[in-house]
Amino acid sequence: MKVFWADTATYELEQTLNYWTIHNMSTTYSDKIHAEVVKAIDNIRNNPRFSGRYIAELNAYQKLILKSKFSLYYEIEEVDGEEIIHVIRFRSNRQESLY
Repeated sequence: MKVFWADTATYELEQTLNYWTIHNMSTTYSDKIHAEVVKAIDNIRNNPRFSGRYIAELNAYQKLILKSKFSLYYEIEEVDGEEIIHVIRFRSNRQESLY
């Protein structure tokens, strides 16, 4: 199953990792976030419709990671019988909600 990242999601993840690296003067927490994102993507890839919570207002799924501190938002597209995952946003759950 293919996973594609929207430019917005990539930018938001990079900004989050950079913020925590600067804030903590260490990459330890940023590395932890990144590792959890990789685990979440593997989980989504294996079971996309049941890995996250569907949010009708967004027509997307929300996958909570790192003790619900962050969220990955993704859509599922079916093309020629194959499901394709589009990660559309990466957000801290302290930010204003998308819905």
